This record gives sequence, structure tokens and C-alpha cells, in this order.
Amino acid sequence: MKVYYDVSRLMERAAAPSPTGVDRVDLRYALWTREQASTWHALTQRPEGLSLLDDYCVDNLLTSLQQRWILGARDPEKDALYELPEFWALEGKLSVLEKAARVSLRERLDGRARLEWPFYIQPEWSRRLIRMRRKPIRVCETFDPQGLYFNIGHNFRFKKAAEAISKQFVERSVIFMHDVIPLLYPETQRAISQQHFRCFCEWVDRLNGQLIVSSQSTIADLNQLRGRGLDLFGTHLGAIIQLPLPVEPSFAQASVACSESMESTDPYFLMLGTWEPRKNFDLLLDVWERLVATGNPRALLKWVGRRSEISPRSVKRLERLKAMGWIEELGVVSDVEIRELFSSAQSLLFPSLAEGWGLPLAEALAAGLPVIASDLPICREVSQGLAEYLDPLRPELWLQSVSEFAIANSEARNASKRRIRSFQTSTWEAYFNLLSLDRLASISGASRNTSF
Repeated sequence: MKVYYDVSRLMERAAAPSPTGVDRVDLRYALWTREQASTWHALTQRPEGLSLLDDYCVDNLLTSLQQRWILGARDPEKDALYELPEFWALEGKLSVLEKAARVSLRERLDGRARLEWPFYIQPEWSRRLIRMRRKPIRVCETFDPQGLYFNIGHNFRFKKAAEAISKQFVERSVIFMHDVIPLLYPETQRAISQQHFRCFCEWVDRLNGQLIVSSQSTIADLNQLRGRGLDLFGTHLGAIIQLPLPVEPSFAQASVACSESMESTDPYFLMLGTWEPRKNFDLLLDVWERLVATGNPRALLKWVGRRSEISPRSVKRLERLKAMGWIEELGVVSDVEIRELFSSAQSLLFPSLAEGWGLPLAEALAAGLPVIASDLPICREVSQGLAEYLDPLRPELWLQSVSEFAIANSEARNASKRRIRSFQTSTWEAYFNLLSLDRLASISGASRNTSF
């Protein structure tokens, strides 16, 4: 089976020290399809059309991301992408620079500080190269009509590229739909995000290919949109394949227990993720401001992630709590560091208003860390009913649970730890054993039910 894999998102995220949930799934699918395909080509979307990347570029990209995102390597000088400016083909450089020149200086410092390449930290040089850009050497016009196109990264960024994809791969595509949050919960998204997602859905609809989702909740969300009159894909798409996402082995194998020093230090709670409206982190600011007011219990909140759409008022509240020693902002950290944080935390706090899957929730439970989560169908599905569930709009309930979990030898926390021992997660090997390239190709564009 010949595969054309869209690495546009992986190219844009090439310098990120740690993956998002979407990044992780995208990389895993790239590695799996490359191993299974008889012929495997990497495509990237460019303003001029679809560009076919050379093998050297792709080898460096996937090797680097696997080392950093899966194996936890952290030595930039040994990174496969370290020599990127000198050795990569022009279209490869431009695919990365297209994103690098758009991000803010703050995002560049927050998200790329671990890999201090001149290629990424000279934005003016990046913009200059983009302005003098010429048509990439290998813009593709035709593809094998039997080839299967994969887009796991949720993007159709440029019109000419999307037109080429829809022309070449009708009924020969596999698309991963991570969520429909921009349409179902528009109040949590910027207008531009909603616009991009609608555009993405339109191109997916044209492809009439195979759709994969991670949860029954996403299927329910699609049906809910149809009930509102937005028939996102109608009958054009084939059967939806639903497969729960696995957890990386490093989390599943982690042994989590309170450290011996826990009783002599302040207990801490953990929150993971980018600060944006749907993550509902302002609720935790409410909780910690109330803790400060009473001074009891004394509990630290450690936040792993980056600032995105955080309001000026929230920034002031966050900085005030940080200055008082009640919140610690850790920024973007590696999986190794996250597992270390899991080992001594009282609980992961997951107050989201909407989620596509919620890998941090599954990772924490797989590692044996109790979770206090929003009472949402997706949270119950991912956590298999084993977490503590609270209304994400009632901070007083979260304050009560945090206070109970912060107590030394907390019975509530101990009961939660006993309960989550039954949490079950799959492996990526088992996950992909349920798929095959030939089967995906045979059902792509079909109109029959498929179950796994």
C-alpha cells in the first residue's frame, strides 16, 4: 500500500520540546504508516500547493520528534534537526519557517527555549527568507491513484494545497477528527479558530474518506451538531471508526507513590495544559484565592503549560498568587519531568469546559495519580468512571475536594488511589493491531457501519 502522509503539523511543531495530545497522535500515526506502507511519502502543505519532502528531511524530522517526544532526549547538539538550516531542502525549511515567522516572541521563548537554534530564534531572518521564497522544487501535481492520504494533524491550511488534496485523494483518505469543539463550544474559541475549523471540515467533507475518532463523546457531539441543523459530513463520509487512545508506555509503567519528603513539605496539586478559555483555569484561581483567604490548608498549585489566551485580569491574579508562593508556573516541560511531578502530587486537577480526549487525564490515572475532573461525558469516558467529578462552574465544590485531598493521609485521596488501580489502558501496538492500511483503504468512502 502506498501512503501519502501529511506532515504539515509535525513540521510546524518541529522545535517543540514536548508534544500536545494532537502532536503525539500525529507522530504515532506517521511512524506506524511509514513502517506498514510499501511506499511512504511525506507531504507538506504550502501556499503554492502540495510539496513532497525528501527522505533526508523526513528522516531527521521523525527521528528528532521520536527522540524528544517519546524517548525524552534533551541534548540539542545531538538532535537530528540541529543542522536544519544547512542540510534541509528548501521546501522543508520554508514549511517550518512559515509557522516560525507567525508566532510571537513570547511564544517562541516559551515553546522553543529548549532548542536554541538560530533557525528559530532569528525571526527577522525567518521573515526575510519567506518574503524571498520561490516555488518549492518538488510541488506535486499528480499522485498514484491507489495511494492513501493521511491527515492526522487537523489542518488544511492553504487553499491550493487543499484543492490538490481534494482532487487527488477523493475516497482515498484517512482523517483523524480530534474534536468539534470550535463549532460546539464557540464561546471557548477565537473567531479565527472557528473559521479555520469550518474550512477544515469543508475540505474533509469533499474528500469523502475514512474518519477516525477517539471517543464516543465525539460521535455524540457530531450528532448534537446535526440536531442543531449543522450536518457536518452528512452521508458523504464512510463509517466512523472509534478507537480509544492509548497512553505512552512510560506513563503506564510509572510507579507513583507519595515521596518520603511529602509530609515535611507543602502538598501540591498539578494542572497541565495551555491556558485558554476551554481549560477553565480561572476556576482554579478562584479556588486558590479562597485558600489564601483562609490560609488553610496550605497547598501549592503547580501549572505545566504555556500562556495563550489569558486575560489581563487573569494574569494579574496569577502573578499575585505566584508572588505569594501559592502557585508555581513551570512552563513547558518534558514527559520525564511530568512523571516526576505525578510521583509526588496530591492530584491532577482537570477543570475543562470541553475536551476532545484529554490525554493528561489518562496519563495521570495510568501512572496511579488521583484526578479531580470536570463532570463531562468525555472525562467520564476517558477515566472509565474512576476519577472524582465536579461541576466545572462551581468553585466551592473544587475548594472542598482540594481541601480534603490536601490533608495528610487523606481518606478521600486514599480511596481514590485504591479505586484507580482498576484503570485500564491500551498500548500503541494493540491500538494499531486493530487497524490495517488495506482495511482502511477498502472502507474509505464506504457507507456502511464499521466497528472495532
